[in-house]
Amino acid sequence: MKRLPPMIERDVSLQCYNSYGLSAKAEYYYHYYSEDELRDVLIWAGQKEIPVRVLGGGSNILLSRRIIPGLIIHMGPCFISIRRDYLLAGSGMGTSLAALQARYYSLTGLEFLYGLPGDLGGALYMNARAYDRSISDIIISAKAMDEKGRIFWIKKNEMAFQYKDSVFQHRPWIILALLFRLRQGKKERITQNMDRSISGRREKGHYDYPSCGSVFKNPYQAGIPAGKLVEELALKGKRRGGAEIFSKHGNFIINKESASAEDILALLELIRRQVQAKRGITLDPEVEIW
Repeated sequence: MKRLPPMIERDVSLQCYNSYGLSAKAEYYYHYYSEDELRDVLIWAGQKEIPVRVLGGGSNILLSRRIIPGLIIHMGPCFISIRRDYLLAGSGMGTSLAALQARYYSLTGLEFLYGLPGDLGGALYMNARAYDRSISDIIISAKAMDEKGRIFWIKKNEMAFQYKDSVFQHRPWIILALLFRLRQGKKERITQNMDRSISGRREKGHYDYPSCGSVFKNPYQAGIPAGKLVEELALKGKRRGGAEIFSKHGNFIINKESASAEDILALLELIRRQVQAKRGITLDPEVEIW
């Protein structure tokens, strides 16, 4: 057994840290406390050749194994600082909490994130999108740390944003903080926007069962959303064990009754095969499979 630094734990349950509620453990686990400590952790992992993954809100991952190999870095604590129209927040801050904090200071721009599961770091990593708004619309820059423990700021034009994609998916960088440029607004109007955001998600059943939201990216080149393809192929309601292709949203696979990772993966593969075979469209997963 490798000798562990005191801040690193072994065999930590991740069941409470993923939105599917799947039972899995981290081989090594570190809960972020400070930049200096994180630097020490990354240097240790590099010396031991231990792969590193970053866990935020756990709302876009599928834990496919009982033991997730390598080191899981769980981001937090969160912080926020506001000056005029600029909002600086830690990457571990929840998306809804950030929207609430912005409203408190009468700042508009984050309402579309209200009710969206996960944290700001994950939203930037995925270039989260909802209601025709993306996080790339409001980000100015981000503070990050590379695998050597070096801290740097990266500007928006260096983040290589695309649909549900950013540079952070292709570099071993950990997002530490995000700087947004918002606008002054009226609290009443901001509240109305937030209410519409969360009520729309409720109406679509986003909170009815544990899930990771959309499992596939929309194939925009085909001109049809992934959920619509699933619906046209009559796959909604299909079950495997405790998992189900959600009857209210074809791009959701829900944990309806103690589903296993294998159940969810089987339905994901069923959708992918059927869409490829019958429509000639290749669907790319949006959920990250660990």
